[in-house]
Amino acid sequence: MRRGDIVPAARAWLGTRWQHQGRTGRGIDCVGLIVLVGRENGFAARDFRAYPRRPDGQFLPRFREQLNPRPVGKALPGDILVFCFGDAPCHCGFLSRREDTDTVIHAHGLRRRVVEEPLSAAASIVGTPSHAFAFPGVD
Repeated sequence: MRRGDIVPAARAWLGTRWQHQGRTGRGIDCVGLIVLVGRENGFAARDFRAYPRRPDGQFLPRFREQLNPRPVGKALPGDILVFCFGDAPCHCGFLSRREDTDTVIHAHGLRRRVVEEPLSAAASIVGTPSHAFAFPGVD
């Protein structure tokens, strides 16, 4: 997998309807976006859907099992950010960049679709990035 292929693959999902535990072009959620972009780029993600509508951080151990951790401050476009609202990891998306602004591509339930927006705008709604990960083989 090449880092340069991740953000374009995530952007191809922009506008796709949000659906809890969705994994198709008819509907996708934040974890589904990570799983499907990984698969599109040759990463055989072990999917899991045993998480409630109200996020409780259950996906974080699965990320730790399958992905390579990175310091949040050193995350690069194509890396996966996990956001914490309060104490619980609750959301994830891909770090990206447009012009000179860090952005995040994520399937957002309140917006009802996959969006790309400034990282600061996303953080004001879904919380602070608390963890970062890279797909295996991506430096």
